[in-house]
Amino acid sequence: MELLEVEHLSIAFSQRRKVVVEDCSFVLKEKEILGIVGESGSGKSTMVMSVPGFLRKGAYVTQGRIRYRGDDITPRDMSHKNCCLRGSEIAAIMQNAMSCLDPLMKIGPQMTESIILHTGCTRQKARAQAIELLDMVGIRDACGCMKKYPFECSGGMQQRICIAIAISASPSVLIADEPTTALDVLAQAQILNLLRIISRDMGIAVILVSHDLGVVASLCNRMLVMEKGKIIEEGETRELFYSSSKEYTKKLIQARLNLEGIDFVKRRDEKRKKELLRAEQISRIFRGKKVLREISVEIGEGQIYGLAGESGCGKSTLARILAGIDRKNNGELRWKGQRIQMVFQNPYQSFNPAMTIRENLREALWAAGIREAAEVRDQIENVFKEMGIPLERQEGYPKELSGGQLQRISIARALLLKPDLLICDEPFSGLDMYIQEQLIRMLEERRRRDGFSVFFIGHDLSVLRWLSDVLGIIYAGLIVEEGPADKVSEEPWHPYTKALFLASDKVRVSGKSREIPVVSEPPAASAKDRGCPYALNCKYSEARCYVETPGLYAYGERKIRCYLYAEDAEEIRDPRYRMGAQI
Repeated sequence: MELLEVEHLSIAFSQRRKVVVEDCSFVLKEKEILGIVGESGSGKSTMVMSVPGFLRKGAYVTQGRIRYRGDDITPRDMSHKNCCLRGSEIAAIMQNAMSCLDPLMKIGPQMTESIILHTGCTRQKARAQAIELLDMVGIRDACGCMKKYPFECSGGMQQRICIAIAISASPSVLIADEPTTALDVLAQAQILNLLRIISRDMGIAVILVSHDLGVVASLCNRMLVMEKGKIIEEGETRELFYSSSKEYTKKLIQARLNLEGIDFVKRRDEKRKKELLRAEQISRIFRGKKVLREISVEIGEGQIYGLAGESGCGKSTLARILAGIDRKNNGELRWKGQRIQMVFQNPYQSFNPAMTIRENLREALWAAGIREAAEVRDQIENVFKEMGIPLERQEGYPKELSGGQLQRISIARALLLKPDLLICDEPFSGLDMYIQEQLIRMLEERRRRDGFSVFFIGHDLSVLRWLSDVLGIIYAGLIVEEGPADKVSEEPWHPYTKALFLASDKVRVSGKSREIPVVSEPPAASAKDRGCPYALNCKYSEARCYVETPGLYAYGERKIRCYLYAEDAEEIRDPRYRMGAQI
């Protein structure tokens, strides 16, 4: 049965008279999971968010209709309010969970308020239902979570909370707009499983919007492809992946396959790199919680060190300490270079919004001591030419450029200052596959040409295995595994590393979909905690794993923090034994 019908829908912005959605039609059946894919700016979000009436300022429907169970619910402009449908019949999950939660309000009141609004139950029943929902979406300490503020929760936890709020009124349609983009690969796989379970057990139809074809392939039976505001292709997901007739769809699929390394020959420089930066026993305590626990990292000259781990594990904190932005509580940093530059995840927050792009770049050059007007002009123009962006865009403001264009300029601005070390904190996670591939190739070409080192934080293991020389895995503030990226990818030694790669395979276009269990969040680490933080989720754990923290054991180029590889176990091994995976 057709639950939702969109007929010849067109949406434009009144000020620019720019059509962003043009003559789009599709249907959503009951209990169906429908995927919508396309590059950034293709109109995906604008189209689906018009269904509950969430039109952006200045946007309005120029033609077409939206029908829900046969009733016309078409919003004509942003003042339209479908209050009777929002939440109770049609719910939405946004990409940035933090922006959807009230930062001044604890999780408990936010959830109970939503439940009372849509169900009219008592506050006591709403609280009980909220705890049940948080437990359902995989939050270990639901009662404790109710007492937290949003900023005290990791990204994956925040997204689970938003899903719990969205399904609290048992809607018939759930719109998920890039719900996994900013999450690590394990949290991403768990959220996708959660959406599948919600659709199956609660009978909710889901519209999943994503630029990641791996995500859509792992979850959706049917999908739409959008380009420049139009639906150019529609059909069964498997059929479109293997026999698409559109060049645009083929380009998107190939970009995802390229990121998975299918056409990439892994480089390996067996010579030991000269040390550029060494961090020894770095610890960071925040509000009594140990965010980082005795972390040691070494980055060689011209080397790319990749770091992976789930949301809230301390990746960004370590990056900020290495860059000198944040302070450490304990440990030592040894630095042999001259300059460090950093590229952040959100390019729009990396530029002054009140200044043009040219003025932002000029500020960076002035900071480097380059003030000659002609030289400043030439360097800025070279940036735009190298990045393939029209020169006239330098007079525009950051908000007027796409995310991909602005991130290109963000990377180029960092490289303008000729750093010895470039720190990249998940710089590509919010960009579509095609743009990601372009930026990664550009970064690698510049690194080969200029010889700088890179400390690259990411949650997409396809990108990390593709780009890195050395790969480190971090969990709850501890490095649990480290080694050559190709060897760690081919044969993970630590149970957590293996879980990450299994989750990564789940969202690979070329791989088989695997069911990843909804594993709850790790307990928050305190300054006095002991034991392996992964013990509760590990099927190999033994008694001492809960009371003693394993050391970081070294075997050649590999380092591993797990008692399965403990040095005292060497006594029972044959002297000729060569260490390999014990899982």
